[in-house]
Amino acid sequence: MSHWWRKALVLTVFLSIPMLPLAAQAQSTHAKTSSAPANKTTTAPEGRTDDAIQDRIEHRLATDDAVKKYEIAVKVNNGAVTLGGSVATEAQKAEASRLAKISGVKKVDNDIKVDKDVDRTLSERAK
Repeated sequence: MSHWWRKALVLTVFLSIPMLPLAAQAQSTHAKTSSAPANKTTTAPEGRTDDAIQDRIEHRLATDDAVKKYEIAVKVNNGAVTLGGSVATEAQKAEASRLAKISGVKKVDNDIKVDKDVDRTLSERAK
């Protein structure tokens, strides 16, 4: 039995080798010409996008018993998180910072205000 298929395989591989640099160059050129939408796909450390980081932090804040009833704003820019809003105690402010420290976050700026009357304000809004 002839092994013609082996010869064909060797010939195909041999003829394909000079084309590898061209394929790599074409892929590199394509990567340079594709443009990313502004800020929404900025990649933070650990490969996470700003939007993904923001979503995860907002979820953590919304499900944590200590801070879920407060309106805490989250902004993420290149892995830097800024928290805003009001809470009733320093412990709640610290808890919000702790919840914002996830993989992909470079730093957390906690601009949350401590307002002892915020609970009363929230209950008045609810009425």
